[in-house]
Amino acid sequence: MESVTIRKAETSERGAIIKMHLALQKHLENSNSSIWRHTEEKRRVLKQQYAEQLVDENSLVLIAAVEAHVVGFLLATVSSRTEYVPSIVGTLSSVYVRRNYRRQGIGSQLIKEACRFFSLKQAEQIYVRYVLGNSEGEGFWKQLGFRPILVTAGSPRNKIEDRIDSR
Repeated sequence: MESVTIRKAETSERGAIIKMHLALQKHLENSNSSIWRHTEEKRRVLKQQYAEQLVDENSLVLIAAVEAHVVGFLLATVSSRTEYVPSIVGTLSSVYVRRNYRRQGIGSQLIKEACRFFSLKQAEQIYVRYVLGNSEGEGFWKQLGFRPILVTAGSPRNKIEDRIDSR
């Protein structure tokens, strides 16, 4: 395996991050046709969202690079809240490694660096949301010890209404 560098993303890399974000979204849509899809509006605001996250002290955007090639990224955030325990939590919002570089430990290296960030921010627990049907993601998260604790289920409104009416 080639040498991998994990580092904080630079503002100048926002375009590469957005391309990987969109590749991740496409991968998720292919894995499960029921997930929400990006609109043109979402694609337009990604540039501003990542610009904000790159400078937010409670966000971490990491790049995985092999030589000069960006091959993966991670977006992590920390939030504090007083109405729940744990009060400080870390969220892994997006993690993506390009197909040809998967299963080489790059995702784990990204997560390890995110854990350092979470530790500095005193996050007590780490959360991730992943798409059912994305077998690569499901296996990766389970291997790291993540277990489902809350299920989000969806259905088109008309199907629910039809089922109620047919009772």
